[in-house]
Amino acid sequence: MPKLIPELRKQFLEAARNQVLVQDRDFTVRQIASDCGVSAGTLYNYFPSKEALIGAVMMEDWMLCRERMAQASEGKEDILEALRAVETALCSFTDRYRSVFSLYGESIGTTVSSVFERYEMLIGEISRAVTPILERFGKTEDPFLPELISEMTVTASRKPDGFERITPSLRRLLS
Repeated sequence: MPKLIPELRKQFLEAARNQVLVQDRDFTVRQIASDCGVSAGTLYNYFPSKEALIGAVMMEDWMLCRERMAQASEGKEDILEALRAVETALCSFTDRYRSVFSLYGESIGTTVSSVFERYEMLIGEISRAVTPILERFGKTEDPFLPELISEMTVTASRKPDGFERITPSLRRLLS
């Protein structure tokens, strides 16, 4: 097994992030490897495919998004304001990667499918950010409520005015 160098892995991730997010364009594994001064074979020692490389870039940002969602509601005095903060953190992630799905949606069908297979995990992670908010505002009587609000939040995050659209439903649900 080849020796893996953590700094080179970081270089690959940054080069891929730059191509996809900063320059908003498709790339090849050979191009990323060349940008990092190594062969494509070396890159494949770190990432088995282009999709795995893109997934690793997204995962780094997802971990940051999780932290932001968990911290977003701190100090908010209104439950809807706290929930909006979670949705805003989620939107920053989904907006950032919108071009990835449009660039790679058709070509990485298996990866997109695996994302949808992990939908429950996504809802669970958002629920972990929503649950403390509900507890703080005394809304713990329904154990399904965090998951339901998480589903609504994901739906809202896909539309520019999504939170405004779900706010009336949230008000009724939380009253």
